[in-house]
Amino acid sequence: MSHDGYSRNLLLPVAGQSEIACAAVDSLDRACRAPKVREKLRRICKRQAVQDLRISVQDKEYFAKYYNYKDIPRILEGLGWFADAERNFHNHCYLHAASLPVPRPLGLLREYSHGLLRRAMLFTERIEGATDFKQFIVGLETLSARQRLRFYTELGKALGRLHRFGAYTEDTDKNLMVRAKGEGFEFFFIDFDNSYPWRVATLRRTLKSVGKYFPRKINHRQEERQAFLDSYLRERGKPAWRAILSERLNVSPSSTSSAVMQTAPDAPESAEKQREAA
Repeated sequence: MSHDGYSRNLLLPVAGQSEIACAAVDSLDRACRAPKVREKLRRICKRQAVQDLRISVQDKEYFAKYYNYKDIPRILEGLGWFADAERNFHNHCYLHAASLPVPRPLGLLREYSHGLLRRAMLFTERIEGATDFKQFIVGLETLSARQRLRFYTELGKALGRLHRFGAYTEDTDKNLMVRAKGEGFEFFFIDFDNSYPWRVATLRRTLKSVGKYFPRKINHRQEERQAFLDSYLRERGKPAWRAILSERLNVSPSSTSSAVMQTAPDAPESAEKQREAA
């Protein structure tokens, strides 16, 4: 039971750790005793990541996203299909179990009044040292040409793998974190509120989304666009899409970036996966 009388249940991943999840809920309840925190949550009309809410359990930090179901359409959405909090949680569980780069889900706390979902809080492991993609690419000019090629090669591979597993949202570029690792980069996809089972990355949707990774205010080089496209198509196993996507990204559809092969030592493995799939 919540402090204000709502009934509760805690949804865990299949391989969830109930003790840690319950400890996270206890940490949340302690934080919510502060009037400022309660007021901040009350003002959230739909859903919002609570960046300054620190949930710490066993020396690990967890990220909290709050969902408020105040209006009738949102309440009915939860009755007819998974509510957005549940979609986000289940997508994280599915993708994390498949070893895709998403934060490890800890649990989803749901609160009900008169049998209707009214509030939810999603807990995922906080990604330390990562930067928002939109902020990261502003500093691309500080990287060497080889680093930039590697960045876009690995980005194309990560996005292609995500789409291959059926996860697609129109705002993936806004929910992408980047972290440097050695000479390469790690990418983490963090939000799937707008992901639905029937909304997959078709060619039409891919055409709409790929340009978002190359905003006009950033000076991108031809070989970087080519590196991204090569690794994306290789991971998707969609060579027939090359001509159309090349036109969208303003690259030559007949060329294959030799630099990609130099910066992506795992490319033969991806090609092997495609041959096995065929």
